[in-house]
Amino acid sequence: MANRRTLQRLLLSVAAIGVNLALADAVARWSGAAEVGGSDFLGAELETPDSFLADRDLFWRLAPDNEKWRTSGRSTRGPCPDGAPSDARFRIACVGDSCTFGAGVRYEQAWGVRLARKLDARLAPAAAEPVLLACPGYSLFQCARWYARERAALRPDVTIVYCGAWNDYVAAVGASDAARAASDAAVRGLPPIARLWRKSFGAEAADRDDVRAGFRHDEAPFGRRVALDDFRAGLRELVALARQDGGLALLVVPPLPCKTVRSHAIALDYRAAVASVAAETGAPCLDAAALFDSFIDHCPDGWCTVEERESGYPLFSDWVHPSALGHERIAAALLDLLLAAPPTKLATLLARAAPEAAEIAASPSVATPSLPVLSDATLRLERGPWSGPDRADRFWIGETFVDRVVFEEDGSALLAIPSIQVAGRVAVEARSGDGGRWRGPQVDVVPLPLSARVVRRSKSMVRFALEAEGPPGFRFRVWGATGLRRALAATEAGDFALAAEPDGRPAERPELPFRFEQLTLPCWFGVFGDDGRWRTEFAIEAEPLAPFAAVHFQGLATRAKEIPTATLTAVATVALDG
Repeated sequence: MANRRTLQRLLLSVAAIGVNLALADAVARWSGAAEVGGSDFLGAELETPDSFLADRDLFWRLAPDNEKWRTSGRSTRGPCPDGAPSDARFRIACVGDSCTFGAGVRYEQAWGVRLARKLDARLAPAAAEPVLLACPGYSLFQCARWYARERAALRPDVTIVYCGAWNDYVAAVGASDAARAASDAAVRGLPPIARLWRKSFGAEAADRDDVRAGFRHDEAPFGRRVALDDFRAGLRELVALARQDGGLALLVVPPLPCKTVRSHAIALDYRAAVASVAAETGAPCLDAAALFDSFIDHCPDGWCTVEERESGYPLFSDWVHPSALGHERIAAALLDLLLAAPPTKLATLLARAAPEAAEIAASPSVATPSLPVLSDATLRLERGPWSGPDRADRFWIGETFVDRVVFEEDGSALLAIPSIQVAGRVAVEARSGDGGRWRGPQVDVVPLPLSARVVRRSKSMVRFALEAEGPPGFRFRVWGATGLRRALAATEAGDFALAAEPDGRPAERPELPFRFEQLTLPCWFGVFGDDGRWRTEFAIEAEPLAPFAAVHFQGLATRAKEIPTATLTAVATVALDG
């Protein structure tokens, strides 16, 4: 009897253990805790599933068609072609992290896209085609794996690698990228509960908050995400892969603000590794670090503050990412490097180029003759040369890339125009996969309206009223002047028309961005309300205005968050002789 009870207890215990293990296994499966997750890295990519997806080989990748960035089905930012490039296309694979991806700038402002556009103008009727094989948070380990996975399908003519700016020397959380991938592969066949145990109590377990706190002082108790020797080896691997099938590999020494380098001196070792691998392998190399340092060092005194200079203004938007101007400088330097010693295919296409005869003008009817600035719009192009067998696969309106096009049965094309921030007249352009190019109609991008009037006048004072319309929540500044410029001043927000000294840009450095902060004109501030309107009244002494026939006003609307967006309004003029 006693033996039977003992046996029953033993069976019950085994059953209970089995049930508990099954429950724990189910919890592990349901929670996903046994998988690589956000706590394994200092970055937050795996914690934003709306923008990123978990990936067995790459840890994470961009979620196709996410709302934040236009993403291809293969997780590249922007289009990703199917199959090898035709003889009429020069394909540029841009490999890297968020600096190559274009964090903080629009797709068409990223250096890879700008480089392709610059080449495009020289190659007609052929075309340059960028593929942004880049993802926020990626280390060289991830870049090399992704490139190896996509290279055979893409067959790029040139591969430009921009790695080592940040993620590679970021402190590892418990294990390097390579070690984590190897460990994950080793336990992939084990039950989830075993993987959860290994993750929670194994040697690689670490507290992310502690690691993050230490990294602020450039400490890495578990090493870097990619050790320096592994970083060099990964670069060599990428160069070798890029050269297969006759492709060219080109490396970029990543630039960084002085402030970042002081905080993380290890960055200099990774920067030096890029240059040394380039010299060792004979790969062309752009020293973007020296390019940026020289540009910033020669900014005129007083044009920017000491703190701005230390932070890399105007070439950086933050501690590591190039600004729109920074991307432009990189693209221009890469173009010079490619043209100085073009690979065989590029040399052939350049020799055959006939840009003046390449474009086919087309004048289809346009249902929307004008587009409002900073507003999404739909443009219909009636049937044109792009509707035939050589259907266009890329559309631009001015310098803005159109990434959503729907072809209708009648051959017309519906273009979903993303918000354009610069007013003016622009042309619709189309490119086909075989190098065909067409220029469509001119479209007017209408600026935000601004009106001004005199509401009261006395011998001593003139009282003005200003009214403007714009996107709700946008900040708004408006300047007043008694004269207009003979030549408009081009800015990233449009053409500035008011006369002023100083005028926001040093005369000896026309490539520097216009600085509205440098203007000494009277200025009024506000925010567009929920109804999209802004209004103010103010008084100005009448005597200083007496010699002038009119007062002119122009405003600037800016979005404070996300990708920097700004646009200048129309000019409002008030006559004073009435």
